[in-house]
Amino acid sequence: GSMKEVPALDTPVFTCLYTQGIPGQGMAYEVRRYEPSVYVEARAGPGSWAGAGAGPAFARLAAYLLGDNEAGATLPMTTPVEVRSGPSGSTAMYLGPGSDLSLLPAPARAGVVLRARAGRTVAVRRFPGYATPRAVARAERALLESLRLSGVSRASEEALVLEYHPPFAPPHLRANEIAILVHEGTVPGLRPRTVWDQVRSRVVPTRGKGPP
Repeated sequence: GSMKEVPALDTPVFTCLYTQGIPGQGMAYEVRRYEPSVYVEARAGPGSWAGAGAGPAFARLAAYLLGDNEAGATLPMTTPVEVRSGPSGSTAMYLGPGSDLSLLPAPARAGVVLRARAGRTVAVRRFPGYATPRAVARAERALLESLRLSGVSRASEEALVLEYHPPFAPPHLRANEIAILVHEGTVPGLRPRTVWDQVRSRVVPTRGKGPP
């Protein structure tokens, strides 16, 4: 189904390297190169889920943004919130301003940390509704199949969920993406050219008289 546009908030800076298909339809996906950034990461233990604004990790992150930090400062909202859930627990991550950790107030409680992240290349696929475990698994399978058919190699077994709307947004208005780290050199159009590629693309001059 269709999704609403993402909220008009600050988002991570990236360059689109490759797009296949129409976003939100069929086997479409996009490959992006993200710039270095800083994040606030809130963690929760095994058995927790952080999707759709649920779970203790998201609650800790929200508390930090609303002033539960050493400076007592309220931070402006950004999008998306990045969510990871697995056997070891869950995390919810907030994009900070720029790439300078010193601009973020120190956490006041355990379970919240500040992180600097290097640039990365990811493949993303959109999916609507709540980011439930079943919806996330379905989107991940579809993205992996698209990458397999395109010959794109994943660089990590981890999948990330990017949620663009606040928890109170209804399912039909929610925008999410599943993201997987990939090897940039395997992306169509960015792969190293082989001898065969050069032979196929070589222009053979036409014999005879050319145009005046």
